[in-house]
Amino acid sequence: MPLASDVFRSYGGKGRWNRLTAFSAHVSIGGPLLGPGSASPSGGRPLSREFAIEGDPRSPSLKLFGSTDADRYFLYRPNRLEIRSRRDALITGVDYPDATLAGSANGRPLDEIERLFLIGNVLWNAIAGPFAGLLPGARTVATGVGQLDIHLPHRADPLCPHRRLLIADDGIAHRCDYQMRHVHPGVLADILSAHASFNGILIATLRRARAIEADGRLGTNSLLDVEIFDVRFQ
Repeated sequence: MPLASDVFRSYGGKGRWNRLTAFSAHVSIGGPLLGPGSASPSGGRPLSREFAIEGDPRSPSLKLFGSTDADRYFLYRPNRLEIRSRRDALITGVDYPDATLAGSANGRPLDEIERLFLIGNVLWNAIAGPFAGLLPGARTVATGVGQLDIHLPHRADPLCPHRRLLIADDGIAHRCDYQMRHVHPGVLADILSAHASFNGILIATLRRARAIEADGRLGTNSLLDVEIFDVRFQ
């Protein structure tokens, strides 16, 4: 897999990634895919949230500490979402939130658990980038010039198990195409920019999701925006 090897090398190397045990970052995420904010009427201003996050680079799990949540935090795993007190007492937990999230593609508003599950999924993948292709059971396939497909098992990513990276000559992805049927009926494209190195690992610190129209052009409106700051790897 020469293309995959080139991409991993450009992002800091498989060996470096596999030696990591934890990461932390500050992030902001918002856009119409998350639905309106709790104080907004239906169709109002899209939700936007800021989080401090802590996660495992080699397993899709993430703790999210909301900037407005002084008494609780959220724990994302591919098969479960928990809300816990800052003293680590379980407040509520739901297994397999993706099973109910699937109904939102028909226009039903997301509830809090579903929205947090979606946010956790998006943010872990935003940090992992192409290194998600190193998860157990994952496959990477070069499907064309500058195109790298990453296939993840459902147990690792129930929302977006398949994605295609569009790779520039320097081995860096500038776009990621994928489907997330739970929240959008069509194909989405994340525009990846503002790449920065943190502890030797390259991350796209800006991600803008747009719909791919039937004629192949990108939609003009961003459906989901992610900004990443202050990443630290251990």
